[in-house]
Formats: sequence, C-alpha cells, structure tokens
Amino acid sequence: MYVRTTTTIIITKNIFVKVFLIIFILSLSVFINETSATAGYCYQCNSRNPKCGINVTAELKLDGTPCNGQCYTRLNRDDEFTIYRGCSWEHGFMTEQRRNLLIIQGNSVWVFCDTPYCNFEATNLFTTVCYQPICDYLNFPEDCKLPNADVTCGRNCNNKLCNSIGVRNRNRNRKRHPSHT
Repeated sequence: MYVRTTTTIIITKNIFVKVFLIIFILSLSVFINETSATAGYCYQCNSRNPKCGINVTAELKLDGTPCNGQCYTRLNRDDEFTIYRGCSWEHGFMTEQRRNLLIIQGNSVWVFCDTPYCNFEATNLFTTVCYQPICDYLNFPEDCKLPNADVTCGRNCNNKLCNSIGVRNRNRNRKRHPSHT
C-alpha cells in the first residue's frame, strides 16, 4: 500500500506540474500578444497627396510600409500643418505608445494605433487638435502665442486643418471664465 500511495502522489505532482506549465505558457503568450504593438503594415503618405487627406484612399495600401512598431498619424505645425502617416520606428518611437491618445512632441502632434493600416483616418487627430475644451478659457488671438496653443487650439489659431474662418471674431465677444477676470 505504501508504494501505491507514493506512486499516486508522484503522478498527482507530475500532472499538477504539467497543468501549471501549460497555464503559464498560455498566460505568457497572451501577455506577449497584448504588449507587442506590431501593426504589420501602415499607410505611408502625407496630405500633399490628394489621396492622403483627412482620410486615405484604400489604393494607397500598395505603397504601405512594413512596420514592427505602431502606425502613426502626425500633424506638423512647422510644415503648414501637413498630415503625415507612417510607422513609429521611423521617428524613434521604439516603445509602445498609448493608442488613440494625442501626444505632443516638439512641433508635432501624434496619434498611434496598432492594427494593419489603422492610420487611414485623421479624424481623431483632427477632433483633438481643433476642439480642445481648454480653449474655451483662453483669449484669442493673443493666447495663440502660448506653447502648443496653435496646435491644441487649432480652430482658434488659424490652423488650416480646422478651417478656422471667423472663429476669432466670435471669441472676442464671448464672456471670459470667472477665474480669468
């Protein structure tokens, strides 16, 4: 009886170890899959091409770029607010960036995504740049001189992307927020 009990305990331990290893390997593969942001292919173009404006024409997939990082959509204020698209690794973003969140770096505003050709639209970038809630508390056109105000408050600072015609005149007549008086 003693031999049988020892054998049963050894078999039970072996099964437990195997089940634990299988669960560990599966958990590790899920973790790696979640943390690796590899888009595969991204659109690579800029808005000087009429097929690469706010939205991209699907035929530009032929010019897509392989990407082991994330796809990006970028707005550069030094280049007349041209919209650029490509792979994050081209510009030194070697670690994963938060998805669909505006990142301001230098004179550019970036939005990153993780799936193939996910940088096909600039709507998120456009909405974020043109309609920041904080802009309602600023005084335009003077506050366009603040750091990044021309990007974050684009519709108030003549950002061509936002078609800001007439917004300045409307803002001069509005009431200021009580904390700014």
